[in-house]
Amino acid sequence: MSTRSALVTSLVLSLGILGCGGNSRPTTADDGHGHGASYACGTEKDPVTFVLKDIAPAASTTVANQSILEQFTLVDSPFLFSTLTFDLLPAHTAGTSSPNPLGFTLRQAEGNDVVCSTTVDSWSMAPSHVEVGVYGILENDNGCAFVFPSPLFSYDVTSP
Repeated sequence: MSTRSALVTSLVLSLGILGCGGNSRPTTADDGHGHGASYACGTEKDPVTFVLKDIAPAASTTVANQSILEQFTLVDSPFLFSTLTFDLLPAHTAGTSSPNPLGFTLRQAEGNDVVCSTTVDSWSMAPSHVEVGVYGILENDNGCAFVFPSPLFSYDVTSP
């Protein structure tokens, strides 16, 4: 882990995500709006990137540093996982979140889509920039490797 990831925030998901049936899946498919994703079986050297939609706050937006809803939809979830580790990326200047670590909740959406959400009470520094990714590669029971797009969240906060 590099020095830039010294401020890593663990994220524990309170509910598992629906699994897939086998280790061979169709190639990643996306209609350009984050719909209809299916996943190939990625490797550690060439992981498959998850398809996300409805990311909030939206990239490049500015929000008050108070009760910030962070949310995204994982399209066609290919397997179960229970933890993620957030990596505060080099452009991140907002300090640490409150609460820390953040605990996301999950709910089933349409089909195998899963909505992940949390509320950040505040970041320790504002005005500032939030730039957060998910650290590392996730593997399912079949050894298929996946990564989240980076950054996952990229927005500015102002003093409330």
